[in-house]
Amino acid sequence: MAQTLLTTPLHDRHVALGARMVPFAGWEMPVQYEGVIQEHRAVRTDAGVFDVSHMGEIEVEGPRAHGLLQELLSNDLDRLEPGEAQYTLLTNERGGIIDDLIAYRLGAHRYLLIVNASNREGRLRMAEGARGQRLRRARRLRRIRPSGRPGPNAIAKLGLPPAPAFTFAESEIDGVPVM
Repeated sequence: MAQTLLTTPLHDRHVALGARMVPFAGWEMPVQYEGVIQEHRAVRTDAGVFDVSHMGEIEVEGPRAHGLLQELLSNDLDRLEPGEAQYTLLTNERGGIIDDLIAYRLGAHRYLLIVNASNREGRLRMAEGARGQRLRRARRLRRIRPSGRPGPNAIAKLGLPPAPAFTFAESEIDGVPVM
């Protein structure tokens, strides 16, 4: 029996724009539009956007959230103010790498972790179990953000004010909530 693939809120737009769609971690995702070389050049010289709706979102909040994440992640969360994010590693108890992710500091005791789609279920459960903790899964949000290398014109094309790397704001674009 064939597995029904999940789709992101941008699925129909990807198809309409001619994306080659492929199965990825239970989702039907665009892998290419015009070709690797053309797309690489477009992102390097202009802009590109990466649909992260399929990725795992884990919200960690409460008075012990900071201490728990300081223990789970390789980078120092004390370096983040609310509205900032960092690329970091999820580690096991011996310091070995389980996975990479982005940690967003939403508030004093509130964080959002964006984890890889293929690992979103098992990886954090493994870390939780090893430390006797439980993380609350975030509600499903429609989040779209520029990719790691969005291109020099990505922020302007989205109609957003200039912002330093690894910062964020929550707003709406054409009535769609975005981060």
